[in-house]
Amino acid sequence: LTPTPTPIRKPFCVDCALHPKADGSPDHLTLYRERNGWCMYSTRAWLALEIKGIEYDTVLVDAENDGFDFDAWKNDDDDDDDHRSQENEKRPSHILNLPLPLVRFPFHNKNDDDDDDDAGKLLQGGADEQSSLTLLQKIDRYFPNNNNNNNNNTPSLFQPLNPTTHKQTCSSTDVTNMIHAFSKAVPSSSSSSSSETRMSPRAGWLFRSEEGYRLDALPRERFEMFLDDAERYLSLYRDGPFFCGCSFSAADIVWAPLLERYAFQLPLFYSGLEPRGGSSEKNNNNNSDNRWPLLKDWYNAMDTIPPYACRIKGDALSWRKVLYVEPWWPSSDVWHSRYDVGHKGELLRSEEECADMYNGGGSVSKQLWMEYSKDRPYVSSAGPEVEAATIIFHDRCNILPDLERWIKEEGYHGGSCSPSFKDLDSALRSIIHILLLLGDEDNDDDDFKWDIFSKLCNNQHVNIVTTYLDKRVCVPRDMGSPCAASIRTLSKKFP
Repeated sequence: LTPTPTPIRKPFCVDCALHPKADGSPDHLTLYRERNGWCMYSTRAWLALEIKGIEYDTVLVDAENDGFDFDAWKNDDDDDDDHRSQENEKRPSHILNLPLPLVRFPFHNKNDDDDDDDAGKLLQGGADEQSSLTLLQKIDRYFPNNNNNNNNNTPSLFQPLNPTTHKQTCSSTDVTNMIHAFSKAVPSSSSSSSSETRMSPRAGWLFRSEEGYRLDALPRERFEMFLDDAERYLSLYRDGPFFCGCSFSAADIVWAPLLERYAFQLPLFYSGLEPRGGSSEKNNNNNSDNRWPLLKDWYNAMDTIPPYACRIKGDALSWRKVLYVEPWWPSSDVWHSRYDVGHKGELLRSEEECADMYNGGGSVSKQLWMEYSKDRPYVSSAGPEVEAATIIFHDRCNILPDLERWIKEEGYHGGSCSPSFKDLDSALRSIIHILLLLGDEDNDDDDFKWDIFSKLCNNQHVNIVTTYLDKRVCVPRDMGSPCAASIRTLSKKFP
């Protein structure tokens, strides 16, 4: 049986960090993915399901050992086991100790050529290169494209069609070879002593593995080698900007998560190392504007893929936040084995500079947003401002307690201006009102909109809450980059 995907209901999504042991319905396709949007393998599965237009539930789970190698600095296996135990306590029982992502299929496809173990077919992992490929193939096989009717609602990931002629552009072997090319291009991350880099959901393929340099970024030359390889593979199919030519495919799904973070993070490590070109750094003699022109075209093409650009893609500020925490880029090198080196120094881009980098990575056209929302009735067609307001409203019960904690940590608490819970709730509602107003296409009276906005600017509590949202929003954990961009734009306009 091959079910016909009809995405009409609002997808069920639950966060095990907030609701331990929660699970999706066994009758629905369920994606178990890392909750912050950092895990590249989870992103691949997520993007594949969104591209296919499949209705599915989502269970968000903390990744195991999300951070520095626990055994390297604790030297205490019991503590490491305790940490895993705490993470497992929040997971549904049937995915204990299993690496992410996982996809639970609610049916058995009789055409599947895998082994005869039905249980193995129902729960498919994708936490390494081979199993990730198998998972993408299974998703594509279970939900095939109806080529006879030229129905592109569930496009084939391994036999992509030309968007104009609707004819197949390349074979599944071509796509698979391009996926294997990624595995050859990335720095090695095995457990052997020859491994170049350490893997982590938070900071994959970024930091060295060799003892004594475990918190140092890979050499610049190694990143350039990877980007050169990507440029070379893109040159193999010149009829379009994607890895297999004019059509998006599973190959782009595999390459996208790492290339995305490299675009935002490599300029933080090395001056002028710009995978997207040199537009984000001016007057730099080391600028790499012309070194990877095909890669720049690929980035621009990916920004036209609605579910990727509108929901799954991270933004510059969020990828900086991922790095700027201990132990990856700590305020002091407490765990660095070269104790005499002291502080590593600041990242090369400030938060403000990251916000300006490629417009923060969050702007999309009205047409692209309409394309994204048209088959998703649970997404506001009015635009990212209204969608952001909706997300904040629905999550206000979690936002307000976290907001209170943040205010105390930031020193806003205390004194005559200390906001009460009621003040914060009122300020949050005002921000929702502003976002709804800015997204109201039926009201084109900008003077009226900004008159209301200017009055709210004088409310100190609104200013504090806007700052909180700007600092705390993480993409894609909380929302898509266009929604976050609307909040960050709002924050800039407050005094």
